[in-house]
Amino acid sequence: GPEGLVLETVRPAEGAGWELDLADGTKVRWGTAEATAAKQRRLRAVLEDGNRRFGGVRSADLRFFDQGKVLVVPVR
Repeated sequence: GPEGLVLETVRPAEGAGWELDLADGTKVRWGTAEATAAKQRRLRAVLEDGNRRFGGVRSADLRFFDQGKVLVVPVR
């Protein structure tokens, strides 16, 4: 569900920022810690949309969030 951002692991990313593994198996390249609340809201919306349209999201990349971009790889 929309509240489903359950973290399994968080680790420093190569270079800068963070990488997350969600409990549902989604891999997230979070980027840096700026705009955390806005990123959380956007990620929830992206995951909901991806679940509805593609049956799930394999990965989401929020490193370009400040440019208005979230890169997504669907499950299928």
